[in-house]
Amino acid sequence: MIYLGEPHIKTLTKLQAIAEKYNSSISITVEPISDNDVDFDIIVEQGDMTETVKNDIQENLWIKECRTNGYKYTFELIDRRNVKATKYNTLTYFSIDTSFKYDEYGIDDLLIESQEWLSDNDDYGDGYIYYSTTDQKIDGWEGVDTSFVNVYREGMLLKFFGDLVCEYFGEEKIQEVY
Repeated sequence: MIYLGEPHIKTLTKLQAIAEKYNSSISITVEPISDNDVDFDIIVEQGDMTETVKNDIQENLWIKECRTNGYKYTFELIDRRNVKATKYNTLTYFSIDTSFKYDEYGIDDLLIESQEWLSDNDDYGDGYIYYSTTDQKIDGWEGVDTSFVNVYREGMLLKFFGDLVCEYFGEEKIQEVY
């Protein structure tokens, strides 16, 4: 979960004032992610598992104690300067853990590639796979170079969002220590 301390609140206050100056507003959503299933797609998207291994494990191995937990944080600038074409600019950060336990019985029936993947990712040799991932997604921000954005933890999401808002409106960046 994200923690917003005094410097974060000061930044949000300043960002909202900047947004209002340009007939715009700031929105924040925090969506919990919780599922009693393993999210193999996350593992595949991060490049740690092939579709072949995913399908083989899902179809041929008994898996149990599955969990996927995390959060999706979205900071949004809603630009209403053009009443006919409101623009939505977002910076989203995902922090997700997914895990499962597999039964050793039947592992020999898997493809060699799948057996190797399980072996490489079963850190303690107890049939338990834990995978943690973070990611960011940037949408909108027309005319702004977003290449500097690198949200490496939840607490830095606001800093980079603030930089994007200031760049977008041509304002001086907000300086706070987080």
